[in-house]
Amino acid sequence: MAEEGLDLVLLTSNAVARRLGVTRPTIAALVEKRQLAVAARTSSNVLLFREKEVDRLVEERRLNPPKRGRKPSSTAQQTLPLQNIRGSKKGAAKAATTAEAKTTKKTNKRRAKA
Repeated sequence: MAEEGLDLVLLTSNAVARRLGVTRPTIAALVEKRQLAVAARTSSNVLLFREKEVDRLVEERRLNPPKRGRKPSSTAQQTLPLQNIRGSKKGAAKAATTAEAKTTKKTNKRRAKA
């Protein structure tokens, strides 16, 4: 008599990534966020996942697709004030020139004191 609840099909992280249409680092992130459970590890430390668990995640992501894109980095937020509202190169160039002028003035003052 065979047990119906037995799930013997295991997939590697590469196979899971292909099924989900993502990269292996994304699979690692899903494991870290506890959205995907690791079923086992091989002796060479390859992660193995249950096929049913992967199928569940595929269906979940089909119904609720993940948001695309990344949050702006802190450096991107720092450069925003340098751009004109319309995004013209003049506004950014003017702001950069002003920043350079301030730096030059500071440098000249330091040289004068020395």
